[in-house]
Amino acid sequence: MYYLGGTIEVFENEEDLLARRKYIEDMYEMYADLLGSSKEYFIQRGNALMRVTYDVVPDQEKIYEDVFFDIMDNGIIIEPEETINLDN
Repeated sequence: MYYLGGTIEVFENEEDLLARRKYIEDMYEMYADLLGSSKEYFIQRGNALMRVTYDVVPDQEKIYEDVFFDIMDNGIIIEPEETINLDN
């Protein structure tokens, strides 16, 4: 089984979030030869930014987005031993 993932970063304000996103996007552009296709989806909710690897297909990215929005909007916590099945 191959696990795909991402990261969530939380910022003090939207300005900091947008600066971080621009920095990451600029790095991908500057080092495209080294990074290849390792870009990420960027999903924002409030002052939180979730980055998901481009290795997931768009349908899977939508699952990550939905779970992220649930967490941000409803405070849903997924226990470490729980997994999210992307095979549906």
